[in-house]
Amino acid sequence: MLNKPKKSCSECGGSNNGVCKTILLNGPQTGCLPPGCGFFCQCDEGSGGNGNSPTTQLVTSVVNGKTITGTFTPTTLSQYSSLRASTTITTSENGHETALVVLAGGVAWALANWAQLGAAGAALTGEGLPEPDGAEEDDKGCSKPEKKCSDCGGKNAIGLCSSGSEANCPCDDDEKCPTGDDQPKCKDTDCAGNDSHKCTQGPHKDCDCKPDDKCPDFVTCDNCGGNDSNGKCKGISDQNDKWKGCDCYDIISDDDVTEYEPFSDLELLAQDAFLSSLASGGGAQAPPDRGHPSSDPKCADNQVPGLKLVNKVKTSSSAKTPKEILYIMRETLCNDKCENPPDIPQKSVFATPDGDGCEIAIAIESGVEAWAYRGTHSQGPQWQDCWDSTMNITETCVKDSLATGWVNGPDDYEFFQLGYRPINGKGSKHKAQFGNDTPLEHWCPNAKPSCDTCFGGGNGNICSSGDNQGCACEPVTITQPAAPKVTNCATAVAAAEISCCNGGASGYAACSNEIQGCGVIPNLEAICQSPVSAANTYQVCGQFTEDGGIVKGSNQEDIATCLDGKFHLNGQWRYA
Repeated sequence: MLNKPKKSCSECGGSNNGVCKTILLNGPQTGCLPPGCGFFCQCDEGSGGNGNSPTTQLVTSVVNGKTITGTFTPTTLSQYSSLRASTTITTSENGHETALVVLAGGVAWALANWAQLGAAGAALTGEGLPEPDGAEEDDKGCSKPEKKCSDCGGKNAIGLCSSGSEANCPCDDDEKCPTGDDQPKCKDTDCAGNDSHKCTQGPHKDCDCKPDDKCPDFVTCDNCGGNDSNGKCKGISDQNDKWKGCDCYDIISDDDVTEYEPFSDLELLAQDAFLSSLASGGGAQAPPDRGHPSSDPKCADNQVPGLKLVNKVKTSSSAKTPKEILYIMRETLCNDKCENPPDIPQKSVFATPDGDGCEIAIAIESGVEAWAYRGTHSQGPQWQDCWDSTMNITETCVKDSLATGWVNGPDDYEFFQLGYRPINGKGSKHKAQFGNDTPLEHWCPNAKPSCDTCFGGGNGNICSSGDNQGCACEPVTITQPAAPKVTNCATAVAAAEISCCNGGASGYAACSNEIQGCGVIPNLEAICQSPVSAANTYQVCGQFTEDGGIVKGSNQEDIATCLDGKFHLNGQWRYA
């Protein structure tokens, strides 16, 4: 049918981009639109031509029942300037992907009227059009059909052979996205992975890539560049955005947390009375009183004989007292979770499901593990039971000792217990065992405290009380004054302590009252364990001797007396 040579545009009203402006009522032509009321046909804009020019080509196609005409113009793709033979690539235009035929040298026919055609233009390609100006002939050195990319050095950045005699020739992409250990790293320059962990360039474009570093089991947001709008790590900027996209946690300081306070018995009675009043008014019946065993936990004293509870331990981000460790486990259990609590190193904790219940155990230095257990889910009324029971056990039974406590009921199988026990002790639910290197470390300050602030002088220079109990301390060196006058309160106290140590426990209180004149309240029971030399010279706080209840200084002057069970610090030695 309409397949005759095109007529001159002057015969059909002139040219509209190579198409007749008026309907051609008769005469078979090529490039005409479907029959309607006559035909709009392509026309020849020049004498003896075919209606197209070296700089413009028209392609007509039917898309979704509608005929469209695309205007193609030659364009040069600089990145393909080294292309040795024609190939078809996929490109994106106006947000739509379409095939584009690129000829040797990088010249291609590009659709010029995308804005007019919209998405329908993706169906039009420059395939079959004559070579535009600037196009080169295909290099016969390029294989037909194309070689596998893997046989010519793999793909380069634009998908061509990367090496060998066919470098820059098209090749058949036989590579699939690599998996497992073969996956590229997102930080590699020939991948440049995005936030979705996909390569944005190179031979593996659009393939999955490995994040720069494996996400840690636990990291605080302030240690991974802060958190983004999704609560994920922003990444450590000076480490190539390390941990970007990983889960992180905000640590809430103690000052920001309001400790949970259970209902008092009086408040519970008021609620019961309120519910009863509703029932008496014809409403729903008040639920029966379940009882409140949480207010009366059962206690058991020292569970770890021969061991002493450390004062503080190190967590992942701070120092905590053992009691605070109990409250950390309580927070997880009573929120009906059975998982490792936050801020506890993974090596130091086991969370073990037990039916509907759960046990959490945390290894503490000195052979002790803290543990907490609930026998049922923490849901409904048992949610409140969990919070009340575990707090009352902690504050009534355990306090700051190696003790334990429990609450049974009121519902069937409802049971709560927490406290301390020997590490990997009998009855523990965790099958794995804590090793020698798994307990939390004992926390001590970086700067040693002075021994006279924590009663460490008589304890081998190890603090025997206070916040730094069990930590090394700096010994105090006292110099005996030349004149019989105390110019340093510590000197007077040292003399008093020496005398009091011979008075026995019954004299400690009286001595303490006298020594308080120096503004110091000593722990005489600990201090009196200080070593004494063979010459009966007390070495802890300087050079002092005691003879028949009289304490003398280095000049043999009387400093203090302890006679007839009464202690006296001589007046001239009082601290002024």
